[in-house]
Amino acid sequence: MAATKSGRGAFYAVLGLTPEATSADVKRAYKSRCLKLHPDKCRHENAGEAFRALSHAYDTLKCPEGRAEYDKRDAARAAAKDSASPGGAKTGTVSIPAGQCVTIVTGRDERLRHLAGLSLRGTVQAYSADSGQYTVKVDDCSYNNGLILIDARSLFQNITVCLRGFMAQKLGVFLVTLDSYFGEGGSYQVSFSDRGRARTATVRPAHFIVPNGTVVRLEGLESRRPDYNLKYGAVLGWTERYDGAGDDTSYYEVRLSGGERANVKMANVCL
Repeated sequence: MAATKSGRGAFYAVLGLTPEATSADVKRAYKSRCLKLHPDKCRHENAGEAFRALSHAYDTLKCPEGRAEYDKRDAARAAAKDSASPGGAKTGTVSIPAGQCVTIVTGRDERLRHLAGLSLRGTVQAYSADSGQYTVKVDDCSYNNGLILIDARSLFQNITVCLRGFMAQKLGVFLVTLDSYFGEGGSYQVSFSDRGRARTATVRPAHFIVPNGTVVRLEGLESRRPDYNLKYGAVLGWTERYDGAGDDTSYYEVRLSGGERANVKMANVCL
């Protein structure tokens, strides 16, 4: 199967397409997914919600004017997120943008051991390239107005991602929020709404696609690219690819701090 380069927004991901898709591709993808997700054919309890998301994406992209407006807004959001990095493109610094919701992972920092077991969330306020630390405002904390300094490795980004393949069909949804990470190369807990009820599920990195511009940490590259291991970068795009045996070899293109670019397997990208 040919590789497909993606600079995709959420609506293209829902249809399994890239922004380069033709109008015929959009129509064909919609019909194909309708056969699997229409509530009359799919008995999954979330089929209705998934079908509504599919229809909304198609209704926007099938019309040239609506598609052009969506692409314009999507490009503006990506540009805004890219420029939000404190170091910016000039210095090559890659950092989580201000305003991003995060979970504080207490087990990764000895200074936070006394907080182990607590579920702490907050919002990124600023980043210091000199110290490599973030200022985070912790939710429901009055001490020091809730502001703490914390290393990047102790932050987990609670972003919305797009499920792909059988996992999207299994859960009956496309867009979910990442809640927590279970370890290097491991799984994530995600949350989503099911007919007004909050639900959670466990997924692996290959089950979802993160948006362009997302800041990620590279892991598990000690043997193949030790110079990239544990470095941070911003996702530039995603390529869906399968080898001759049908195995999934999809990967992200990532821009590292310093400007280098790397193609990285989905399992080696951590949030």
